[in-house]
Amino acid sequence: MFREYTNSLNANIYANAARELGFDIKVISKEIAFLKIKKGNKESYILGNILDFNLRLPSAIAKNKYATNLLFKLSFPDLFVEQYYLKLDDKDKYQKAYDYCKSKNYEVVIKPVDMSCGHGVSILPRNDEEVAEAINNIIKGDNDILIEEYIQASNEYRVLIVKNQAVDVLKRIPCTVQGDGKSNIRKLINKENEFRIKHNFALINADKKMKDYLKQQGKTINFTPAEKEFIRLRQECSFDQGGVVVRVDLKRINPQLLKTFIETAKASKLNYIGLDIMGGELESGNIICYKINEINDAAMMDIHYYADLIEKRPLCTAKKVIGMLW
Repeated sequence: MFREYTNSLNANIYANAARELGFDIKVISKEIAFLKIKKGNKESYILGNILDFNLRLPSAIAKNKYATNLLFKLSFPDLFVEQYYLKLDDKDKYQKAYDYCKSKNYEVVIKPVDMSCGHGVSILPRNDEEVAEAINNIIKGDNDILIEEYIQASNEYRVLIVKNQAVDVLKRIPCTVQGDGKSNIRKLINKENEFRIKHNFALINADKKMKDYLKQQGKTINFTPAEKEFIRLRQECSFDQGGVVVRVDLKRINPQLLKTFIETAKASKLNYIGLDIMGGELESGNIICYKINEINDAAMMDIHYYADLIEKRPLCTAKKVIGMLW
């Protein structure tokens, strides 16, 4: 039975996995999702989605997307996207952003330097007004600004690496609904949210950003798709923004690709790392053109738990991670 130890789904996933592996669980604070797990004379701590197995400096670098990009370009110059950094207190940040985006024909992604889960991300602004809106959203979170080249990738993946071993690979799919010929998009979203409510996943939110994206497709939230018609609701693949994931068989990925991902993890000096990959079909077995979009030192476990539930193997990945790190 899945127990609710704290208010954090990710902390609860780890705690339940640890309990099934024979660990004692102590809740230090339910409100901030702070736990201690203990087995024999060894103990470790969990804070939300953060495990205490990563060193402080590599974790601090991984949290700053620009610092990460600079560090890894030294060893892997072709793997990381081009980025342009703007300080929050730069009085000329708007004009600099306009000029840079215009030089790239607005084929850019604007994001906060140290946020996650797709929060504050704006994709392909169409003009200076939308660039300013994206910056204003980032400023609300008291964050510096990162503008990076937009990669027209056919696929996005999360590669989970623990102690320099590939543990799980997930294909990330943007928020999408499938029509039944009767229900409008709003009702289809409500149906998708039933599963998310049951398992405490972030809900699909029909916000202004989604409605604007539908408007670009000539649709509204009240549009009724045909039976088996797929309607994409967002550009980004973030699970917290309604995206889903499909597990990829590690055996089907070219060993040379996995080796490159593991070498990247080694260079990070992190024991537990999630790589966000953009490119072709990893599972094709071919060497493909791809970019590493982000490195996560506190990779969310909820997306792996989602894949576990779909395969009817709940907590499989979390138990594997804890077993390897312990």
